[in-house]
Amino acid sequence: MLQMKTGSIYFGPLNGRGPALETSLPQVFSGPVTQACCVITGVSYGFTDGDHDLWRTTIQLEPRIDQDVVTALATFGLRDHSGNWDDRYDATIHFCILADVQEPSLEFVSRANLYTRLAASPPA
Repeated sequence: MLQMKTGSIYFGPLNGRGPALETSLPQVFSGPVTQACCVITGVSYGFTDGDHDLWRTTIQLEPRIDQDVVTALATFGLRDHSGNWDDRYDATIHFCILADVQEPSLEFVSRANLYTRLAASPPA
């Protein structure tokens, strides 16, 4: 059965490195996931501290499957014509995960409750 989940990944003001790797919150599905893909549904990005000429932009999404959980790994980078990562930049990448989900067996234990508790817990 095909299921979809949406999310967003924010890259805070970054400089001095790139492209940067960030992960989204895990997306929990109703059963074991056999295949998944990530689709970019929107993106907003730019230089944080002013206007620069765009030279190179890198945007990639890759799914990581762990039983009933799919995490979207995002890579983003933005440079101007200097070729260095010296200007601060930020971005928000909106995505959709399409997953082929199997019907769970009687022995299958979903981790939905675990991930719900982790997402609701304040950081230590």
